[in-house]
Amino acid sequence: MDLRKIKKLIDLLEESNLAELEIKE
Repeated sequence: MDLRKIKKLIDLLEESNLAELEIKE
């Protein structure tokens, strides 16, 4: 796997997690 792809996936996960937290509040 490409490190850049992994970083992109992590960034997407973090963004979705932040979005979920904002919706809950």
